[in-house]
Amino acid sequence: MSQLKIYCFSGLGADFIAFKNLRIDAELIPVDWKPVLPNESFENYCSRMTKEMDFSGPVMLMGVSFGGAVAQSIASVKKVDKCILISSIRNTKEFPLIYRIFGSLKLYKLIPEKLLNQYHPILAWAFGVSSQRQKELLKKIMGKTDTRFAKWAIRQILKWKAPQKPVPALRLHGTKDHLIPFPKNDNKTIAIVDGTHLMVLNRAKEISEQINLYLKS
Repeated sequence: MSQLKIYCFSGLGADFIAFKNLRIDAELIPVDWKPVLPNESFENYCSRMTKEMDFSGPVMLMGVSFGGAVAQSIASVKKVDKCILISSIRNTKEFPLIYRIFGSLKLYKLIPEKLLNQYHPILAWAFGVSSQRQKELLKKIMGKTDTRFAKWAIRQILKWKAPQKPVPALRLHGTKDHLIPFPKNDNKTIAIVDGTHLMVLNRAKEISEQINLYLKS
């Protein structure tokens, strides 16, 4: 039997560094974010992301934050064996009310692109990082962010239409995630106690254990 492939979608602005601490019994394949086409829809973008993916054998998708929405959208139209969501959402109703108001009023249009790759101390709180090492890593992630892609992605996630039939998935979420709060109405979510939005990096051991158990199920 061929080894299970896990295509990995990082969070907004991040890259494969998000998965560097995971120890998974499978082949992890990073899927790099592509430049956005003019007026591109979320659906078309996800379709383009699959062009370099091989679905001929066992395939699994893993998405962190924004990447979780991409993974679910792809899994709803492609044959996927398993799906993993880390620090992500099932639908936009799980967003805090302020996010939904922000999206419905299209206030994201007012965000200057130049701010989307700049570090600010409040981001340390939002992402749940405390040590200087983690803050430096967050600064590095922010600095590499494609601002045009980031602004497009914020708009897409705020108005995202989740698959009508929820994609079966292992869902891991931190109880101290300030950016996307722990989903209170989803009793199937596995809670990573005191985990934050960047728990894929700083709680990688626990997350790896849960994923490896899921792979055996």
